[in-house]
Amino acid sequence: MKPCSESHELRTVTHQNGFAALAIGAPALTSLDKYIVILITLRHMSIYHGVRKRMKKNVILEIFGYLRDKGIVTGESEFSEFWLGHSEGYMRKLRSTRSEPSMGAVAICASRLQQASHFIRQSPAHAHVADRFLELSQQCQQIVNEDAIELELV
Repeated sequence: MKPCSESHELRTVTHQNGFAALAIGAPALTSLDKYIVILITLRHMSIYHGVRKRMKKNVILEIFGYLRDKGIVTGESEFSEFWLGHSEGYMRKLRSTRSEPSMGAVAICASRLQQASHFIRQSPAHAHVADRFLELSQQCQQIVNEDAIELELV
């Protein structure tokens, strides 16, 4: 395979989520060069997504623990149905299969925590609980936002 005779520009682009990727300037790279760039990018993406997955599960477990400690939910079934929008066995399935919560479940949880925060805030005596609900909601929202695919045209 012949290298591209035209000059090209490679630059590192750091995305909002901290993931660095290579941006390819015109003219295009050779097929081999593109393949190497894609492999490097995919390697970094898989490491990044592995960390994000653990973080996603940890946040959901933190929320469940907080709600359980406050007596708001009695168990995983209630949490799965009301706070994650899934069947009563959803948390049990996540634990037994060592899988991660869906992005939809994280988004639903963020929304419900935010709604509950606004409702709880009506009682000044419980403002600290409303603040914590809002913090947990923002953690979920951040996970959803950071998982969104970013496209950059060069």
